[in-house]
Amino acid sequence: MKVLYVVLNDLGRKDSGSGVRPNCMLQAFRERGHELYVLSGSQDFDHAKSRKEAVEKALAWLKDNRPDFCYIESSTYPILNHCDYQLIRYLHKEKIPSSYFYRDIYRMLPGQAVDTRKGWKNRLKDRALHLLQLHTDRMLHKLDVVYFPGQGYADYFHYKRTELLPPGGDVKFIPEHPCTKTCIYVGGLSDYYGYPLMMEAFRLLNAGEETYKLILVCREDEYQKHCSGKELPDWLEVHHASGDALVPLYARADAGLLALSYNEYGHLCIGIKLFQYLSYGLPVVSTNVKTMGAIIRENEFGVVAEPNAQDYAEAIRSLLNEEQLRSYRRKIEASLSQRHLWVHRVDKIVEDMTGVRPE
Repeated sequence: MKVLYVVLNDLGRKDSGSGVRPNCMLQAFRERGHELYVLSGSQDFDHAKSRKEAVEKALAWLKDNRPDFCYIESSTYPILNHCDYQLIRYLHKEKIPSSYFYRDIYRMLPGQAVDTRKGWKNRLKDRALHLLQLHTDRMLHKLDVVYFPGQGYADYFHYKRTELLPPGGDVKFIPEHPCTKTCIYVGGLSDYYGYPLMMEAFRLLNAGEETYKLILVCREDEYQKHCSGKELPDWLEVHHASGDALVPLYARADAGLLALSYNEYGHLCIGIKLFQYLSYGLPVVSTNVKTMGAIIRENEFGVVAEPNAQDYAEAIRSLLNEEQLRSYRRKIEASLSQRHLWVHRVDKIVEDMTGVRPE
């Protein structure tokens, strides 16, 4: 298939879900042998000129080429630049089948996943982004399919066709090693992400004779905000890593941790970190949020716990033994290989856009 692949971000960024996902999708499209024209580049206003030039080149390519379909990968933000709206109007006018992945709806649930920013300048920025999000949402009615990570997200909208496109994974399993009772957490440190809950759970686990270790990976500025000046316990080690630098840390862990809060947004969310952990053969311990908890239980990807330190600590304890880890690892490998790889995600898009079922 000939595909126009539009990324509303810079493909060089791999430090967050909106950076990891487009690169994984690009690789999966190529792995499936599709012919791609890739339009990417930062949407930030200080890169507006280069983004406009990239869109103009894509429009010139479209004058001489008709792709079988266009697929658009969103960023954390709404569509910011007029040139990208112009591209969508052109695709609609020329009746080129087009779709868009709607990454997140946190702007519709203020204060639940992202702290409200203070100061009049930040309030003005948030208001402008809110208006642009409304404009983006209206523009998406021109597309044939709007994809969402889960049904809970899709229920907020009424597009002519919505489909589910959960995160994908790869099989990059690390060699098995004896259980060292070591977990890894990669992510934010706010209450929403459950960092205080995880820390308290590990204090409980390490109150006895056994040692349970936690590898914490977070952004340095966030660590300075939440943890600066605090003495680290012996069972905790901290890293500021992303991309390939995470691999040796995953290789030392027995399980991955997720601990989203019990609020409306947390119950809807499917963290991309879930499938990153699984890609390296790491079973997961998660709070029992509705959408992600259901995925973990139904696929036997790990264990879920109620959002309190005692229950979370017991879930970790129950998982970290050789027999359990080996069993979950086998189930993860089978499930990923059969239906949860990035290439399966691409196959669904191709079938939705063209009606052709990939072989």
